[in-house]
Amino acid sequence: MNALITCKFHILLPGNNRLISNFARESCTNLKKKEANLYYKPREREIVEITKCTIKDKNGKKKEYFGFIVINPTRFVNIIEVYMVPYINVFINNKLTKVLKSLSQSIAKVTLENDCWKELRNIQRIFTAPIPIINNGSLTFPKKGYDGRFSSWLLPEAPEIDESITIKKAKEILKKIYGEFCFKNKQSYTNAISHLLTEFCMGLLPHFNTLKPIFLWEANRERSGKDFGGVIPGLVMEGVAIQDVAISTDSKFGNHTEELRKKITTMLLNGRRRLHSSNNRGCIKNEVLEALATLNVWSDRLLGGNKLVNLDNELIISLSANVGYTATPDFINRTRIIRLHLDIEDPNKRKFKNPNLHEWIKNNRSLILSCLFALVKNWFNEGMPKGKTLFTSFPEWAEVIGGIMVCNDLGDPCVSEDTHLISADRESSDMKEFFELVYSEYPDVYQVKSKLLELLNDNSDYNHLFSYLDFNSRSGSTTFAFLLKKYIGRVFSGIRLDIDRTKKQSRNHKFCFTKTPAPEKNVDIFDNVQNNGEKNVCDNREQPIQPKQRSYTSELNENKINKGIVNVANVDNVALSKDHLQTKVLETLTMLPQLVRDVADVLKEKTGCSHQQFMEILENLDHEGVISVDEDRNVFLIKKLSEKITPKQKIIQILSDNKKQHIETLLEETGATNQDVEFLIDERDIFEIKPGWVKKL
Repeated sequence: MNALITCKFHILLPGNNRLISNFARESCTNLKKKEANLYYKPREREIVEITKCTIKDKNGKKKEYFGFIVINPTRFVNIIEVYMVPYINVFINNKLTKVLKSLSQSIAKVTLENDCWKELRNIQRIFTAPIPIINNGSLTFPKKGYDGRFSSWLLPEAPEIDESITIKKAKEILKKIYGEFCFKNKQSYTNAISHLLTEFCMGLLPHFNTLKPIFLWEANRERSGKDFGGVIPGLVMEGVAIQDVAISTDSKFGNHTEELRKKITTMLLNGRRRLHSSNNRGCIKNEVLEALATLNVWSDRLLGGNKLVNLDNELIISLSANVGYTATPDFINRTRIIRLHLDIEDPNKRKFKNPNLHEWIKNNRSLILSCLFALVKNWFNEGMPKGKTLFTSFPEWAEVIGGIMVCNDLGDPCVSEDTHLISADRESSDMKEFFELVYSEYPDVYQVKSKLLELLNDNSDYNHLFSYLDFNSRSGSTTFAFLLKKYIGRVFSGIRLDIDRTKKQSRNHKFCFTKTPAPEKNVDIFDNVQNNGEKNVCDNREQPIQPKQRSYTSELNENKINKGIVNVANVDNVALSKDHLQTKVLETLTMLPQLVRDVADVLKEKTGCSHQQFMEILENLDHEGVISVDEDRNVFLIKKLSEKITPKQKIIQILSDNKKQHIETLLEETGATNQDVEFLIDERDIFEIKPGWVKKL
């Protein structure tokens, strides 16, 4: 033991004229010379080591994978003693003597915050298998161990790539892997290969965090092999099949976004590269999951503190579910669906040529990776042709992965399926049939919502449409109105939905289903006005007739406005609806004396109205006989608030506390009708509307 201590580097601990910064720099320099298993992650500003991590899968089984572990003060104390001998100087019998002493955790914590650790080898990702990367115009692989070119670390025992594999052999191996799965169609087989190919080709995308679609393994029944196939990419790349618990379940908290957010952050910090969520049920409706598919960089707060980190989103996400689940259109449009269909009575009676496929894959990782590289090499030698089908949500993925597969005659993963064939997108499927029904009865004819509901109720063949809505209740009818207006301008089966909002009351709005193509639009955010203040001639749409407006500004004392009585620059509630502000004005006037002078100044302070909002509200209230304004800007409240307040204003008052309100309860408490509630549809930037309930944002 003494000999071991003697051969190590001795380092003096801080104290007695020795600064912690000097100790930090000296220990960092020595650890670099020893090539210790320490790295610096610049995005997270943390020191990490690469080691085997243990995780429990959905069945409670322990699975190991290589990942990052952040160096904490306790771990740093042990690392120092592995590579160095810490000591202090003590006078013993008037003689300066070295006394061995461990580094305290408090000093270790300060030491780890020193900027000198940025000099360690920077790292961003761990590779468990060699993947092709385009570097300086040529195909290459990361070196085993640390590779500064890609800020990566590749396992020393990673499989080798055999570059002599032919395209024919590669296709045979792919067929051996996926040939016994009960794919519903050829497109599903294509999408399954694209799932496997995506992770292998991460280095061919413009960036490692280039956006990629979600892969959804869908089966018509249990025991079809959806999770068995979903974990194959992880098995090939890492040698271990990890299944995570379902993101969506039938329980009340089946889409717990907060838990998923924490899990995603932890996974990215630890260096995991894939997430397979198995056996999802119910409605897949998770904002975190949908956001993850569209974010190159994941930003979140670290648990137990206020530190915000930005992490490259290099995760490949896959899910599995049996038919019967539902999902939002946003989710479906970001997925590639792999469909399995098993029609036999007893799935356990199936016989396979390769009954232990997972074990075979694990033992032949090198062969499978070499086959994938054969496809990539052929694509590269052909000039890297881009995919022929556009995938707007993931254009770079479509160009590279689509290009490789089309080049090797493996199908096109970017081909989209007809939305109504997607069982999960129930809303779009129902709406497509509804478009066709209405057009068959009322082609190019404007009808109010009640007529459309009558048509739906009178056709028994269409009772399955919107079966989750109760059209006999007010809430069901109102929810349908929300839903209908959501699809204004959409086209199904060549039929387009338009609306006529000429009538003020939303219940009188008329809907038209037409096959007449919509005129080309040139949307101009500057109110359709170009440089010379003229109307944009590219917009040939018929302009709606605007009701004649009374100008009230001229009737008020403009001198007081110019003197700053009304400050238009400070507008706090500009996003609030006009009805909401008008209610606040009336409530304020009720609490003030009957005669109020310089009311603009008072209301600006108490309601947050801008000058323009205030003028419009006063004009409207004066026109309806609620108030009277004289030439000196004195405001007289003619009617009591209780006499004038409308069901619509009562609704706004109830929603103002930001609590979720069920529509049925809202109607009962306010005495409102469906038509009174429909104004919320046009205020989606203020109110969050979901089937059955509403909430103010």
